[in-house]
Amino acid sequence: MEDERDAAIRAQADRAFRTTASCWFALLALALSFDAGRTTLAANDCAIPGMLLLGVVVANIAGHWRVAMLYRRDRQ
Repeated sequence: MEDERDAAIRAQADRAFRTTASCWFALLALALSFDAGRTTLAANDCAIPGMLLLGVVVANIAGHWRVAMLYRRDRQ
């Protein structure tokens, strides 16, 4: 029973991670498709890799937050 619950929670966390990462990267691609977005990022060579890494961190936090909320819900 515990393993099934943990697997379901892990699946929802993975889904939250993938959804957040997909939205982040789609919005980043949209922002870079405009000239204003590219010109502001062109001044710093580390800006685009930094934004990509920030997207992974934000998506990871979203996945962990989802796990915490699901465990909290199950505990109540």
